[in-house]
Amino acid sequence: MYLRKLDLSGRVAAVTGAGRNIGYACADALSEAGAHLVLTDLDEELGQSAVSKLAAMGRKAEFVRLDVTDSGETDRVAAAIATKLGRVDILVANAGIASHSPAEEIRCGLADRQHRRCGCRIHLMVKLPEHTSRMIGGHAATTD
Repeated sequence: MYLRKLDLSGRVAAVTGAGRNIGYACADALSEAGAHLVLTDLDEELGQSAVSKLAAMGRKAEFVRLDVTDSGETDRVAAAIATKLGRVDILVANAGIASHSPAEEIRCGLADRQHRRCGCRIHLMVKLPEHTSRMIGGHAATTD
């Protein structure tokens, strides 16, 4: 067990970019420790597949499609999670774009998308606590 001594039962965790690789590994570990997972990804098929894998192991997880470069969508998803689950105790801001090219060969469009993703990850980290704090009495802290 990844997190044998860490019990996250009753906690809510949101993981961006959770459809595969590091994001899925984080979701797997958090759900193994007992957290209720909200997986987000740009690729709906990958996200649903990740939820199915976790559910097959008896874990609580759901999927919400999210493009973290769209701040309006980020706001809507944060509000929906807060409304449905009341809070987010853990946020893994993992979504990103990988380029396997030397920096000098990266096209401007890819660099722009990478920059927007970084900015929107920060936006998500601000918006989730903002929405969830309204659900628990207006306090900024969402963990014990």
